[in-house]
Amino acid sequence: MTTQQTTVSLDPENWDNLRSLGHQMIDDMFDYLQTIGEQPAWKQPSDDVKAHFAQPLPRVGQPEAAIYAEFLHYILPYNNGNVHPRFFSWVQSTGTPFGMLADMLASGMNPNVTIGDHAAMYVDKQVIDWCKALMNFPDTASGMLVSGGSMANLTGLLVARHSADRDRIRRYGVRGTERPLVMYVSTETHSCVLKAVEVMGLGSDAVRKVPVDAHYQVDINVLKAMIEADLAVGMHPFCLVGNAGTVNTGAIDPLDTLADICR
Repeated sequence: MTTQQTTVSLDPENWDNLRSLGHQMIDDMFDYLQTIGEQPAWKQPSDDVKAHFAQPLPRVGQPEAAIYAEFLHYILPYNNGNVHPRFFSWVQSTGTPFGMLADMLASGMNPNVTIGDHAAMYVDKQVIDWCKALMNFPDTASGMLVSGGSMANLTGLLVARHSADRDRIRRYGVRGTERPLVMYVSTETHSCVLKAVEVMGLGSDAVRKVPVDAHYQVDINVLKAMIEADLAVGMHPFCLVGNAGTVNTGAIDPLDTLADICR
C-alpha cells in the first residue's frame, strides 16, 4: 500500500495573475491619491453599501480579482475622508503615497522586532534613537513604537505605575501597593488617558481632574493643593499628565513647571 502526500501551500495558484492584480492596485491607489482633492471630502455609505456588509459568513473563498472589485465598489469610495486635503475633522492626519508603499514592504517582510537578530530590529532601534535626538532625550533613554497616541499614553502610564512600586505591582498588581495610587490630569486632557486608567485596573477614582485657567492650561495652584491634600491622607501620587497641545484648543501646559513639581 502506498500513501500519497499532499502539500498544502498558502502561495497563490498563479503568481503572474496576482502580480498583474498587484500592479493594478498600485496604479488605482496612486490615481485615487493624486485626484482625491477633486472629490468630496466625505461620502456617506448608502443603505445598499451598508447592507452589503451584513452578509452571512462565506463558506468558500473568493477569487482575488472579485475581492478587489468589491473593494473598489463598496469600500474605497466611502473613506472617512482623512486623506483629503480639506479634511478638518478630528485629529487623524493623512498618510503619504510613499508611506503606502512602505507599508507594503513592511507587510511583505512581516518581521517581529522583539525576537531574533535581523535588520528590522535595528531599523526599529534607529528610529527610536532618532526620536530621542529630536526630543533631546538622553542617550540612555529607551522607548518603543506603538500604533498611535492612545496606545502611547497607555504605555507611558503603565511605566509610571510600575515605577511607583515596581516589585509589589509586578507580583500582586495594584492591590499590592501600600498606599492607593492617584494621578493628576487637567480637565482638557484627552479621554484616552482616562480610559487607560480604567484598563490598567486603577479605576476612575484614581484620577484627579484639575481645573484650567483662562488659557486652558492646568491651574498650577489648584494642582499643588490637590497633591498636598492627597499626601496628607496617605495617597501615593504617581503620575502627572501634561498636555503638549490639547485636542480642544491646542493649549500647552507649563511643562517645565510640571516637571519641577514631579521632582
